[in-house]
Amino acid sequence: MKKLLIFIAIAISSVNSANAAGYSSWAVPTRLESVNGGMLISGSFGNPNSCDSSTADHIYIHDTNPSYEAVIAMAMTALTAQKEMRFYIDTCEAAVTAHWTATVNVLGNNDPAYMR
Repeated sequence: MKKLLIFIAIAISSVNSANAAGYSSWAVPTRLESVNGGMLISGSFGNPNSCDSSTADHIYIHDTNPSYEAVIAMAMTALTAQKEMRFYIDTCEAAVTAHWTATVNVLGNNDPAYMR
């Protein structure tokens, strides 16, 4: 019985961690907002990391992220050319603007961003 309980606990924690991150939907950025030491990228990206539902469709990247300049260049190009972007998100973070009192999806240092 003890082994069964341990197996169930491990299985449940594996399922939760597997759902803790994911890819955003492909979407054309609709707005770029420079806020609090980073950029907030808005579009129909969904809520890939199940952060607070009030901040769905927003992806934030810190200016300390090694990929910051490349991602912002991609986002500006995508906004101008109406090209879609997609992000892999594995982090939620406290609100980065005065707009929300919730958490937002954050592009981490090793998380990829795509444009098509």
